[in-house]
Amino acid sequence: MAWAAIIALSRAWGMHLEATGTRLILFTPPVIGGYRVDIPTGLVVVAALGVALAVALPRVAERASWRAVMGLTTGAAALWWIGLAVVDGVKGLTHGLYWSVDYAEAVGRVSGAPGGFLRDYVDTLPQQPIALRGHPPGFPLLFGALEAAGLGGERWATTAVVLAALSAVPAVLLTLRAVAGEASARRAAPFLALTPAATWIVTSTDAVTMATSAWLLALLALAGAAPSPSARRADVYAGLAGLAAAFAVLQSYGMVLLAIPVLAIAWYQHRWRPLLIAAGVAAIAVGGLAVWGFWWFAGLGATIHEYRTLGVQRPYEFFVIGNLGAWALALGPATVAGLAVLRHRGIWVVVGAGLAAALVADVSGMSSGEVERIWLPFTFLVLPAAAGLWCSRRAASGWLVAQVASAVVFTALIGANW
Repeated sequence: MAWAAIIALSRAWGMHLEATGTRLILFTPPVIGGYRVDIPTGLVVVAALGVALAVALPRVAERASWRAVMGLTTGAAALWWIGLAVVDGVKGLTHGLYWSVDYAEAVGRVSGAPGGFLRDYVDTLPQQPIALRGHPPGFPLLFGALEAAGLGGERWATTAVVLAALSAVPAVLLTLRAVAGEASARRAAPFLALTPAATWIVTSTDAVTMATSAWLLALLALAGAAPSPSARRADVYAGLAGLAAAFAVLQSYGMVLLAIPVLAIAWYQHRWRPLLIAAGVAAIAVGGLAVWGFWWFAGLGATIHEYRTLGVQRPYEFFVIGNLGAWALALGPATVAGLAVLRHRGIWVVVGAGLAAALVADVSGMSSGEVERIWLPFTFLVLPAAAGLWCSRRAASGWLVAQVASAVVFTALIGANW
């Protein structure tokens, strides 16, 4: 009831504001998109696929080996996520990048002179596309590196986004196994694959941020779960986690909120050495870019200034509620129902930290709309809450069908921008 109510309230309020002249630039409150004239013909096939996976995945989660669970869950996610995207044709995978508008010109400058690109990034921000004005230079650097490796262009960028997004599934499962135990990770696995958030995952660069964040936490959790906190393997994991943290905050300024789940995991495992190593590596990596001319804090200040000059109207009192309505659509009914009954302390460490990060982003006023994709890194931490609903395979399948139905109904009515 709470899930349905927050969606209904945020939608009615948003439509009222749009109708009375407020420029929310959402079009289909509480999310951004466009209304469909016709239901995509391929949606029936995708719906049938989702139901079949909802029936099969709980059995896989219970009976398959651990490696098979990770592999098959990731494969199921690929089928479901890509299937939802291509109901609009192959362009459904590529249009969310807005490659020619947002990245093509910047990638050319990066591959030609990365140092000059970074030195000029803050000063030239007002002349850049929206995607660059709202973010640090992580994505242009990533796509520029692909270009330098001979993998340039929209198709390779899309491939990188999809593969990175799918890697978040085993990353979160490894985190749950290290923090909450294998049984909990197995029960959460099907809900990671059949999430309604799939609507925005493989079509948005925010999915790369989601994956980077997931691997940061997985590596930190693995470091903390090592037999000895001073073991060399744990230190290697912690160092890699630091590099992932640096890459995450170079993709989105909002990823500093990952400090909440990072601290939660370190506290729960009582292992502080990995955290200190990761923090040191991250600080060195981000600070090192200052040598090339990009100072992270200067970029943050310039981005806040650009955000305030966009000319859209984003009233705080609406978006503090509307954001939750949009996020509810991405989480789906099973996730919210799971929050009401979840009692496992280990799972709550991950889920609660994801909730806390999103709520801080919400009340800060720095997240005003489009959180269905912007909060994907937090969404993927909260989805395991649905494991609390697992009292039998049949019950799990029923809730998975509800997740599938939620995504199918949304896709039938609205074409998302990403």
